[in-house]
This record gives sequence, structure tokens and C-alpha cells, in this order.
Amino acid sequence: MRRSDTPLLITRMQEEMLSYLAKADDALGFYREIPNALKVLREYSRKVFAGECRIEDMIFTAAYPQPPGLQAVKQQYGGDEAVPKSWYYDPARAEHQVRYY
Repeated sequence: MRRSDTPLLITRMQEEMLSYLAKADDALGFYREIPNALKVLREYSRKVFAGECRIEDMIFTAAYPQPPGLQAVKQQYGGDEAVPKSWYYDPARAEHQVRYY
């Protein structure tokens, strides 16, 4: 299972590598496919270092479920009803997302 914030470039590379490894019928076959999987890794690495990849495919995105301190505000003011709905996580709101370049 892959993390939800995995960049598209990494997802594609992993899928290509696993496609080689999945061809194996046994442990020996698996070991024989490792060089092919490593070729995929080297090719993706070459493309990254050569600047041949789209920046959009290399971005990690993380979203925080609630702003820091929200739990303390709930306790101080009497629960969920006292907290403005705008404080809750909304994936459509850009300010609730962090992008790593």
C-alpha cells in the first residue's frame, strides 16, 4: 500500500519496478528480475537529474486534519459547537494543504 502523498513520478516508477518483479514464479525468478527493476530505478533517476521530469510529478502534498490548537479551543469554549466550521479541515481549501517542492 502506497501513501496518499506519494508523488506521481514515484508511483509510476514503483509500478514499473513491481511489474518486473511480479513476473517471477519463485524466489530464484524474483532475484533474476532485480537487475531489470534496478534499470527502471536508474532510468527514472537519470531523468530527474537531467531535468526531463515535470515538476508537478515530483511534488509531495500533505494535508493536516485540523489546525494546531483546535482541541484546546474546543475544551476552553465548550465543544464542537463553539468552534467555527472554517477551522476544520477542508481539502478544497488551499490553506489546508502543504506542498513540498
